[in-house]
Amino acid sequence: MLAYQTKKHATTGYTPFQLTYGRQAVLPIELILPIDEIHAEINLEDSILSRAFDLIDKLPEVQEKAKQNTETSQEKQKERHDRKLKPEEFEIGDKVLVQRKNIEASRSVKFEEKRTGPFTIYAKLGNGAYQLCNTKGQILQKYYNSDRLERYYERQNWEPQVVIEASLPKPYKHLLKTFIIIPLFNTYKSYSRL
Repeated sequence: MLAYQTKKHATTGYTPFQLTYGRQAVLPIELILPIDEIHAEINLEDSILSRAFDLIDKLPEVQEKAKQNTETSQEKQKERHDRKLKPEEFEIGDKVLVQRKNIEASRSVKFEEKRTGPFTIYAKLGNGAYQLCNTKGQILQKYYNSDRLERYYERQNWEPQVVIEASLPKPYKHLLKTFIIIPLFNTYKSYSRL
């Protein structure tokens, strides 16, 4: 906890201890190591007045500066985040899947579907919000943002094809008539003697 309180934060530019108490913390190592001692006598009344002055006048200035530093840092972070963000645009009639946010943090639903759907874009609202309808044409009451939507691609019906290679040596040519290659999702499976 002491390490956190005494480390200068990049966002504020100050240590949390300084923002709370108006001064830097005295670390245990500073009590052990010899420090240049001030030989002037310290008057208790002057010390209390000086500390009160620091708390009343200087602490609000430091806190205000830290607030400005935080706002500047947050603006920079937002700009950096927005540069990387490229929301997908959908048109009315596009089919989409909706991510199920309620299962992301749960371990007990590890093997359940992460998305539901397909749904159709019914209406395009402002700021990346969409209204959806299900396959029966019923309009959903909720609105969904584009960050929860994913484009849905319908399955393609593949037709079996007979592939004949003329470059095989003669002893293997009789095998050509027995192979049918069926493409499934950009891969090919061979079935012998169908």
